[in-house]
Formats: sequence, C-alpha cells, structure tokens
Amino acid sequence: MAFGARMLKTGIAVTLSLYISSWLHFSPPVIAAVAAIFAMQPSIYRSWRYFLEQVQTNTLGAVIALLAGMFFSKEPIAIGVVCILVIMLCLKIKMGKPSG
Repeated sequence: MAFGARMLKTGIAVTLSLYISSWLHFSPPVIAAVAAIFAMQPSIYRSWRYFLEQVQTNTLGAVIALLAGMFFSKEPIAIGVVCILVIMLCLKIKMGKPSG
C-alpha cells in the first residue's frame, strides 16, 4: 500500500479535529476524530460539499430537536420518534441523497 494524498488529508483532519476539540474543551475529543474520518471524501470539492450538506442537515436537526424538547416530552421514546421524523424530513427534501 502506497502513501497517498488521501491518507495525508485524513491524518491532518484527525489531528486538527483533536486539537480543536481539546481547545474548545469538548469531551471526549475522539468523537471529533471519528467524525473527521467519516467526513473524508476522495477530493477536496466532495469533502467541502459533504461538509456543507452536514451543516444544513445538522442545523435542521438541531432546530427541530430544540422545538421538540420545548413542546414534547424529553423521554427517550419521544427523542427516538423525533429522530425518525427528522430523518424522514431530510430524505423528503433530498438532504439525505448521497453525494456523487
């Protein structure tokens, strides 16, 4: 196996995510590293596009979660149902379409 740009890019992304999460006192920082690995795409363009899609989807999810938390129960079953509804909504408005 040859060392390539994608391996280097992934290593840099993991390192930066660990440093940034440590500086911001996020715990545990390993979650940021795992997210960085999952977010890596074959090209910078696709990585950027994936990042923008995730920002939109996560923002929508966070807004709906806040509203659901204010108006509905905070029981695990209610949270699970809201998660299902957010996923359904994201798929309906084509936010869950894989980039390609």
